Amino acid sequence: MNFEARLQRSTVYNNAATLKKYIEERIRGVEEDILSIHRTAKQQEGMEFLRSYLEKLQLRMAKEEGDTKANKEILFN
Repeated sequence: MNFEARLQRSTVYNNAATLKKYIEERIRGVEEDILSIHRTAKQQEGMEFLRSYLEKLQLRMAKEEGDTKANKEILFN
């Protein structure tokens, strides 16, 4: 359970130690969110790289397959 969900707002603002703890927890939560966003962005970059790589590989394989078929036709005709 999250720290802020357990406290009433008046309790947080009226007690310096509680306010400090609340702020520290909020900062930790924001940092985790930022790290998660960066992690997601890196994963998306990786996925885009893989998609691009696979597309190029498929084109290359199709081209090589076409070249192989053409070579066989030339040899056997």
